[in-house]
Amino acid sequence: MPQNKDELYVLSKTINDLLNRIESAVEREKQFTSDASHELRTPLAVLKGTLEILIRKPRKQAEYEEKIAFVSKKLIDSINLVDELLLLARFENQRLEMKNNPVYLNALILDVLALHSQSVKEKKLKIKSS
Repeated sequence: MPQNKDELYVLSKTINDLLNRIESAVEREKQFTSDASHELRTPLAVLKGTLEILIRKPRKQAEYEEKIAFVSKKLIDSINLVDELLLLARFENQRLEMKNNPVYLNALILDVLALHSQSVKEKKLKIKSS
């Protein structure tokens, strides 16, 4: 940094601040990539291990069905995670402005209940509203 606090000093300080922000953004990007990689590799490793165990020896039909259902659920979880990461990446890239719109909670709740009605029935849940 220059000794005198003139225009050159201000310019140098501004450039240094900019470089610090860029460095911080790069570090956040590296951390995000590392976290995302871990979050994706873990369920894939579980799936791989489950399938490898499943093919080692013959099993009963019920065991196959149980493991296939487990693998299917883990795959759905992984797909949802990838979808969330892609959505997050889109929002980061677009930097959209937040818009304040009214939210009609009754309609939202009814939509969620309709979306999960099969699960509610299977689990024999009772939902009351007043």
